[in-house]
Amino acid sequence: PHDHPLLHLPQVICTPHLGSSTKEAQETVSVEIAEAVINGLNGIPSATAINAPILPENVVAELMPYVSLAERLGRFVVELMDESHAKDIHVEYTSRQGEDLDPRLLRAMVIKGMVELSSAATVNLVNCEVASQKQKLEITESKMFGRGCDGNTLESIAIEVRSVADDSCPFCPAFTKGGFIRVRGVLKDDIPWITHIGDYTLSLPLQGEFLLIRNMDMPGQIGSIGTILARQQINITFMACTRNLVKSSEEDPMALMAIGVDSRPSNDTMKLLKSVGTTKEVVYFSFS
Repeated sequence: PHDHPLLHLPQVICTPHLGSSTKEAQETVSVEIAEAVINGLNGIPSATAINAPILPENVVAELMPYVSLAERLGRFVVELMDESHAKDIHVEYTSRQGEDLDPRLLRAMVIKGMVELSSAATVNLVNCEVASQKQKLEITESKMFGRGCDGNTLESIAIEVRSVADDSCPFCPAFTKGGFIRVRGVLKDDIPWITHIGDYTLSLPLQGEFLLIRNMDMPGQIGSIGTILARQQINITFMACTRNLVKSSEEDPMALMAIGVDSRPSNDTMKLLKSVGTTKEVVYFSFS
């Protein structure tokens, strides 16, 4: 107030607060606003978003490289199964921080990956909890200490869908021996990679287009599948094969094959792949 006693003290000089009115301050604020808008339009979380959980800037900066991993893992789980059955979700974070990890940003991105395919709205840090409630997702979390982080903040993220029926997943290798759908992923060279699907261990980059094939574990499988794709003029970009040592028996050993492709196989090509006598399942994915 104009009559405040401080204004009349001889040892006090009062000046208006004009720091934000300088040319330099205005330029800085303008750049920050423009960057925040661009990030928001690109789905990148902001530490200063209104109505979002307050996350320290250092936490956002530290976890930002893992945003794509969390989002694509969530999307991959949904594409592995009928999304209407993905309700009871458990997310496990393994990091060098253990129980001290603040996973709210990663949780938001997992939800984003799981619900955006069926939602007209963009999911972000502000509305992720509302989006999960609309989809009736029940999400629990656990934080593990990782000794093999090699200086990285996060070692891996695992997503597990519990209480799910076998017929709700079109790709049964995603089921563990315990009856859960489970995937685990890591970040390598800024690219999200799948390291586990169900009880299978493999290295699969979550980018581009690829096929997952479950087949009998016997000679000739790679040649048969590769020949069909070659005859259909579909180029193979990578291939990874693995055995399921948990479920397989000597009488009925099974294997999993991941094949990167340059283009989507036609319906006729998919039928040809499925017609190979030792092939049990073929599923196409696209993360372009």
